[in-house]
Amino acid sequence: MTIFKCRDCSHEVISGFYPSECEICGSSNLIILDSTGYAKNGDKVIFNDKEFIATIQGYCNQLGWKISDIDDDHAILQFDMESGSVQTLFIYQHRSILELFCPSLIRFPVEKYSQNFHWISTFLLKENTKYTLGFWCIQEIAGCYIFSIMHNAEISLIDINYFAKVIAWLVEECEQFEQAIQSMLNSHD
Repeated sequence: MTIFKCRDCSHEVISGFYPSECEICGSSNLIILDSTGYAKNGDKVIFNDKEFIATIQGYCNQLGWKISDIDDDHAILQFDMESGSVQTLFIYQHRSILELFCPSLIRFPVEKYSQNFHWISTFLLKENTKYTLGFWCIQEIAGCYIFSIMHNAEISLIDINYFAKVIAWLVEECEQFEQAIQSMLNSHD
């Protein structure tokens, strides 16, 4: 028996034969997962616990990017920006999904977050409607609300070109957001 997953609606089905379409949405865009739920590319399982490190290192080596930290389920990349800032990007593997996110420096202690900062959330929600890649979100990390830009992707869709495009876009969007907020704050001084 094989696990098949629809790329369009994420429905999974176990079957002895390759289904012609998804029984939920009717899409014929199906991928094969192995028995642990990891995506396969042909007969090779990619981004499983053993391949995650090798794949990320291989992509980063080809792109000339340095890895700050890596283990079996996450990696951290840092990018020196023209503005002099450093953008940090996190990569986490959640079964067949790769989560990539870049937390901004715009953060507020949970207990001090108030109506005064909701305008930023509203602005970012409006920005989300413009994107085909990624989305803005608020993450609670170490007692702070942090505005982050994130992208989740089916691992089987990721190749080096997709990897490079998404990461470059996330890092650049985060940098532009931080610069815009800093500019607004400086104009109020």
